[in-house]
Parts: sequence; structure tokens; C-alpha cells
Amino acid sequence: MESPCPTTIWSSRSARGHGGCQSRLRGDADERVVLGDPTAGNLSVLCISDGVLCAVESVNRPADHMLARRLLAKHTRVSPAQAREPGFALKML
Repeated sequence: MESPCPTTIWSSRSARGHGGCQSRLRGDADERVVLGDPTAGNLSVLCISDGVLCAVESVNRPADHMLARRLLAKHTRVSPAQAREPGFALKML
């Protein structure tokens, strides 16, 4: 299956004492879903394009970053509605 985002990019950065990581496939996302607690500084943003996970941008969630790399490499399918369900976590994919 051809992915809407064919190339994988990984990066890590630290800003103001927060560990930020980004795993992404090249391309734009149709929708974004926030997991975690932004007010506590622990969150991951899932970027989804045509039902395919295209990027995960995480802050202080290293497990999400490491899992995202594997999920992106497999062109994992996820719907925004599924990702917004209470209790959803990347490890469920």
C-alpha cells in the first residue's frame, strides 16, 4: 500500500527543560489528536493523514516517541475517532 507520507524522519530536541521528540513521515496531516496532559507538560500529538499515522510529536513522553518510530515504519492505520477514545494509548496499535 502506498503511504501518503513515504519518508521517515526522526529528531529530538530539548526546550526549556522539557524533552521534545518528533517522529514523522514526510507529508501533511489532515487531523491532529492530542494525547496526555498539555497543562502538565506531558503530551503527544498524533498527526493523521488519510487514516495513516504520519507523525507523532511528543513532550516528556519518551515511550511514545520510541513506539512511534516503529508504528510509522509500518504505516500504521488509525482513525482520529479511535485516537480520541477515552483511555487510548499508542501501545494499543
